[in-house]
Amino acid sequence: MKDSNLNGDGMGLSLSKLDKELPKTVLEYAAAYSSMGLGTVPNQPGSKRPAVKGWTELRLRQEDIPEYFEDGENVGLLLGELSGWLVDVDLDCAEAGAIADRFLADTLASGRKSAPRSHHLFVSQGAKSRSWRTPGEDGTTILELRSTGRQTLEEPSAHPTGERYEYDRDGALEPVEISAEPLELACLRITTAAAIARCLPTDGRHDFALALAGYLRRPGRLDEEDALAIMLAAWHAAGADSREALEDVERIVRDTARKISSGEQVTGGTTLEEMAPGLVPLLAGW
Repeated sequence: MKDSNLNGDGMGLSLSKLDKELPKTVLEYAAAYSSMGLGTVPNQPGSKRPAVKGWTELRLRQEDIPEYFEDGENVGLLLGELSGWLVDVDLDCAEAGAIADRFLADTLASGRKSAPRSHHLFVSQGAKSRSWRTPGEDGTTILELRSTGRQTLEEPSAHPTGERYEYDRDGALEPVEISAEPLELACLRITTAAAIARCLPTDGRHDFALALAGYLRRPGRLDEEDALAIMLAAWHAAGADSREALEDVERIVRDTARKISSGEQVTGGTTLEEMAPGLVPLLAGW
């Protein structure tokens, strides 16, 4: 182990630089990442498990790479403070992936064939790791914000399914810089919409929308535009976004806002919890 991983030019992750170097082997990729000032971690082949102990404290210089990496291994990038505040928004469910671009700035993204653009990479100083998941031992992780103390597998690594991680070269070529607070807020909006989408009923969506709008628009929760954006995203993620359905949602949100402002009664959390048990405490906890 060495005392620092900041041995490169400090420019950070850049596909332009990476592709210019034309790396082909794991060793060449690891060296290229290191030259950009990124911390690298060897992972077991086809695995997300680091191949060394104490990997969160690993500080590899370029000259250390041959000692730690072998072809066939996966390449992990240290996140957060040790890599210039590179962070990863990891979209862990299909619903989150379907709507992420509605809330996240266009940035460098990566993924695999069955989950393209499932990792959105940003530079966000001070961002903290956080995970949003449904409750219970068998709960589903919806989204993870990975920062200091975490890693992310990147090209040319292989997912445990055998699929290769690849960057999206049709989008941004570098991570966009964003402050920690708006990044976490965007993650929370994605997570909220995805959780709603997973509970959206096949029948009775109009009544569900009425209760949801009433719950989201209660004082101290969301403003009208945020509530509408989240509900429209949820309907899209659930594949329920016909023109008529979206127009209905928009009317409901506007009417609910008007009724609340004029002191009229609206349905809300009690009805919503009856229709989708567990959703209200989940959203309240977030």
